[in-house]
Amino acid sequence: MSSCVFKKGESPLKHSANLSIKDTVFDYKYPMWYSQNIKAENLILNQEARSGLWYAKNVDIRNSSINSPKTFRHSSFIQLDKVFMPNAPETMWFCNDINLNEIQIYGDYFAMNSHNIKADNISIHGNYAFDTCKNIIIKNSKILSKDAFWNCENVEAYDSYINGEYLAWNSKNIKFIN
Repeated sequence: MSSCVFKKGESPLKHSANLSIKDTVFDYKYPMWYSQNIKAENLILNQEARSGLWYAKNVDIRNSSINSPKTFRHSSFIQLDKVFMPNAPETMWFCNDINLNEIQIYGDYFAMNSHNIKADNISIHGNYAFDTCKNIIIKNSKILSKDAFWNCENVEAYDSYINGEYLAWNSKNIKFIN
């Protein structure tokens, strides 16, 4: 599908599979629940497209803007590359096998209870990032987050800037290099 606009109407692509999406806009909630094998480029999820990808599997989104809160819950095998997320509170919860590259994230509670996260060149501006997560590798990134990495296991951060108030409370196997 290419050059589409989905206006009001819940769950337009719920339970879909093998999607190839380009230059497409979603304006209303729950656009791709239970969807799998999604490849999207130049995708826009506007603010009202909240809770956009829940229970999704095999998601690859590139050169896109996700402007809606609570995107990604209980989803797995997520690849985001060059994605702007200006309104991302409570995003990426209970997700697994996540790869983030060149991502800008603004919102509290990013990636809560998620596992197997690899991130390179990300920027997070929001409190309580990565609460109760396991197996995180972060490189070349900037994280401005009060209370980041609480209750975490197996965190490695390389060549990154992390600024917060209470870092990694109740966590174990934390490694910060440069």
